This record gives sequence, C-alpha cells and structure tokens, in this order.
Amino acid sequence: KLLEKDPYYSRLVQSFIPLQYAANIYACYLTSHKDTSFLDKILLGISMGAINGIAINTAHELSHKHDRIDHILSHLALVPTGYNHFRIEHPYGHHKRAATPEDPASSRMGETFYEFWPRTVVGSFKSAIEIEKNRLKRKGKEFWSLDNELLQGWGMSAAFHASMVGIFGKGTIPYLATQAFYGISLFEIINYIEHYGLLRQKKENGQYERTMPEHSWNNNNVVT
Repeated sequence: KLLEKDPYYSRLVQSFIPLQYAANIYACYLTSHKDTSFLDKILLGISMGAINGIAINTAHELSHKHDRIDHILSHLALVPTGYNHFRIEHPYGHHKRAATPEDPASSRMGETFYEFWPRTVVGSFKSAIEIEKNRLKRKGKEFWSLDNELLQGWGMSAAFHASMVGIFGKGTIPYLATQAFYGISLFEIINYIEHYGLLRQKKENGQYERTMPEHSWNNNNVVT
C-alpha cells in the first residue's frame, strides 16, 4: 500500500509512453526515406513491434488504476498497435473469467498458439464491445456515443496512424502494419502461456471458485 502511494513508481511506468512515441515517430521518419528497402521496413516493424508489445504491459498497469488520466495514458500506450479494446476487456472481462472456458484470453489444454491467436484476438474484441455496450446501457446511453471509451481509443489510434501516413507518406504502411501485428502477437504469446491448460472449478452454486495463484503460471525468480 505504501508503494502504491509513492508517485515515483507511477512516474516510471508513465515515462515509458513519451519514449515509446519518440521511437515510433522516428521509425516512421526512417521508413519515409526512399533508400529504405521494403525488407528494412519489415525488420524495423518487428523491432518496434517488440517495444509496442511491451507497451501493452504498460497499458495493463495503467488500466488497473482508478485515475482517469491513467486510463487515457493506457489508451495512448495501446495506440500504435490499435489494441485499445484491451483497456476495457482485460480489467472487466479477463479478470472475471480467467482460467474458465468462457475467457477468450485463457488458452486451453492442447490448443496451439496459432489456434489461440485468432480466438483471443477476435473473442477479446467482441467481449470488449459487449462490456462497453452494457456499461453505457446502465448509464442510459447508446453504444455510438462520445462516452464510449472504445470509440475514444480507436479514434486515437486511427488519428495516430493517419497522421504518420500523412506526414511521412504511404511508405510507412508496411512498417505500421508489421509493428502492430508483431506487438499484438508478442503480447498474446504471454497470454497464451499465462493460463495454459488451467481451469477454475465450478462450485455447487454454479459459480466458479475464486481465482488463486494456481490458476496462472508464475515465476517470482529474479532471473530464470
């Protein structure tokens, strides 16, 4: 609790985002050069995809905060990959359904990563829409409203990518597509391992047992 109140740790997480954007903008600048080959754009996309994949973990930390500013920063970290629905689905969907058959972000026994990837990407997307739709309904508002956090996040992502293409040209598109795909895949392979083959049991009342440490694969060693 004392560490949570110390602003030093929050600032460490938040400081990643301006560095992330500086790297992304510089990468777009590099891809705008006429002598940058298509292969170089793809390889640069993989390099930046690794950074933007890590940024999803930054967004994860910020999404669990209660401050609206942290939620906005979480969306900003997700903008390059366009994975803004994660801000909604993870805290309000995955955390309730982790290690259950209903959770699209929990891999099943015998399921390969190549089978898991489309299921979790599509399933989490649909789940986020349903969660946000229900939230807005409780407030008496329609899905297509300015209060829709999903639309806000997707709008931020669309504006960023359109700006990069507008400023640096269409030559940035292969890079932008590669970094988004690689960043998402890097993050989802972590999700794949996190709950692989683990299931919470149902109690007599039909509710799932409480999520415990044994329902995820963890390692607290400093070095593994």
